[in-house]
Amino acid sequence: MFELEARGPTEQGGGFQTVGLYASLPTDPPPKDPRVYDFFKACGYNYLEFCEAGFRSRPDLLPEYYKDMSSAITLAHDKGFRVGIVLLAGMEQWTGPDNTLGANFPGVFSPRDKTKLTERFARLRDAVSQLRDADVFVFLPGDPGGDPEGHSTVEDCVSFCRRVQEIVKQ
Repeated sequence: MFELEARGPTEQGGGFQTVGLYASLPTDPPPKDPRVYDFFKACGYNYLEFCEAGFRSRPDLLPEYYKDMSSAITLAHDKGFRVGIVLLAGMEQWTGPDNTLGANFPGVFSPRDKTKLTERFARLRDAVSQLRDADVFVFLPGDPGGDPEGHSTVEDCVSFCRRVQEIVKQ
């Protein structure tokens, strides 16, 4: 007969220190109801990731968007979570007539398009600045879409990553 002793994580090793949940997709804002965070906590999560999706809104609506995102970060912190913000790479900025906050998806662009790349870096710089209270920034250089033209190289991807790293460190 075998007896197994269940052990929890110890200071010397074993177990996970961070159990996270991707709680906000680009199509969904972070939860505003404090009870949702209580539920996540009861499920054992201690880290939440919210996707920065300002590209889905017109630039004149971004202050409201970032105010809501900042409130979600504060609420998550108040509930004991660490918070990560997912930054997406080659996302075009919505500039159309629809003023519904976060309702639009203009598509992706090639990292070889220097004009769009410069605009995206400016938007990412603004996002990082506005969401500075987050604990972590996560950058996904090829999601969604990667290069729709299929001409970018690994060097283009690495260069993009390094520029975003510089933005986050500023």
